[in-house]
Amino acid sequence: QRMRELAVQAKNGTNTEKDREALNEEYQELIEEITRIGRETEFNSLKVLNGSLSGAGGTGGTGGTGSPSIENISADLLSGGISISISGEPEAGEYTLSFTPGESGGPNQLTISFEGGTPYNKEVTFPTDSDTAQVQFGDLGITVTVNADLTSTITGTFQVIAATGGGGEGGDEGGGLILQIGANNRQEMVISIGDMQAEALGINDTSIDTVDDAEKALTSIDNALQEVSAQRSKLGAYQNRLEHTINNLSTAAENLTAAESRIRDVDMAQEMMEFTKNSILLQASQAMLAQANQVPQGVLQLLR
Repeated sequence: QRMRELAVQAKNGTNTEKDREALNEEYQELIEEITRIGRETEFNSLKVLNGSLSGAGGTGGTGGTGSPSIENISADLLSGGISISISGEPEAGEYTLSFTPGESGGPNQLTISFEGGTPYNKEVTFPTDSDTAQVQFGDLGITVTVNADLTSTITGTFQVIAATGGGGEGGDEGGGLILQIGANNRQEMVISIGDMQAEALGINDTSIDTVDDAEKALTSIDNALQEVSAQRSKLGAYQNRLEHTINNLSTAAENLTAAESRIRDVDMAQEMMEFTKNSILLQASQAMLAQANQVPQGVLQLLR
């Protein structure tokens, strides 16, 4: 934003050459700072803004065939709490996914179409003991997990990237940051973060030395701002999806703990009733046995 302000000021015809030189000095320093931030920002020693997580892929090892992956999921799907995973051998390409809530108590509908092909429809039923529903599209080799909080119509796209060589030893996974979000294999999420350095944003070679340069810089800055806003929107969608996943896992852990507690813990009232009943039966049996032992003694006394 500050760079845009400087470019707007530089376009003003009342500025002298010296004024524009001063404005351009600050402008160039801001470009350098954007490049430094994009190059140096890291989390846990992992660079996050230099394009290494942009999903462009890396250099593979040898001896492997890799596997298909889900990438470029629309922000609308992510923010709606929808996750997509591979469950077979899907065909590579772009897919369109739509969720439509049921009307008047009717079933929810999930639809997937592949590049204008015949749509595949499935009903979505949310189990009473879960906050999510898993819908398998066996013919497509794709499984979709839908969050129960989703109550509105939503449509978005995602891509299936074909399996490539280089899955063997020494390979670089590439294709973004892979997060394991479940306890089982393939329950994962791929996060793609674009290159946020000045060169990638298209502002590295801009200046505001002249009115014409300032006008060109304004166009480049507006494009860069759109790119940054889109990336921020995508990161927000990733965050919302992860929050849904965390909430779902927390609920599952709570339900599992409650189930284990019911299995392990003793119902004291019921057990005390059972103990008292058995104690009474034991005492009655002992009394009956004692009475039975006295009968022969009575018969002997009569014979005497």
